[in-house]
Amino acid sequence: MKSRQRTLETAVIGVMFFLMCAATSQANAPAGATNRGVINLHHAVAVEKKTFDIEVVRFDLTGNCQLRLELQNKGSVLTKEQHRNSTLQVGQDTPVSLSIIDPGRRLCAKNGTATYIEAKPIAKETNMKVSLTLFNGDKKTWTKMLRPTCGKARLNAVGKRNTGLQKGSSGPVPGSSRMINPQPEPPGKHGMINPQPEPPGKEMKH
Repeated sequence: MKSRQRTLETAVIGVMFFLMCAATSQANAPAGATNRGVINLHHAVAVEKKTFDIEVVRFDLTGNCQLRLELQNKGSVLTKEQHRNSTLQVGQDTPVSLSIIDPGRRLCAKNGTATYIEAKPIAKETNMKVSLTLFNGDKKTWTKMLRPTCGKARLNAVGKRNTGLQKGSSGPVPGSSRMINPQPEPPGKHGMINPQPEPPGKEMKH
């Protein structure tokens, strides 16, 4: 009888010792170990979240009194389709796709920039409004009072030069892929922008 009682006491003591060891092991576990899986999951979600944001970081006139806008991608990377489906509107003009303003797709990259220069110079003080609509429908608007200082003769000269350039051009001039309307040469030059050399192998006419 006494032998059976001792066996039972030994078993009870063994169970209690096991439970104490298990409790001690749980108490000594590193802080936050049980939540590690949840924390890693939250971190993964935060990394994958994208924020799309294109800003007008420059809004002024060139020396020839043409509207100049510089755009910058301050958000996530854009795909080719997202870039093409985003538009810029100047005043009451028809919105233009960023793929036309920025054929080199510089704005697809984070912090990438592109410049738009209006062909026709501004002749009088104008409260200009510019709107940018992203592919997802987000729209931002900027307004600024522009005060041109160019004389009438200079405005006419710039307008004629740009009209002649646009009629003879089928697309952006090489070397100015960031502009929908390339900036003209300063007065005193030949009125040509980046003349193209003859293709290799082609004889020049005398």
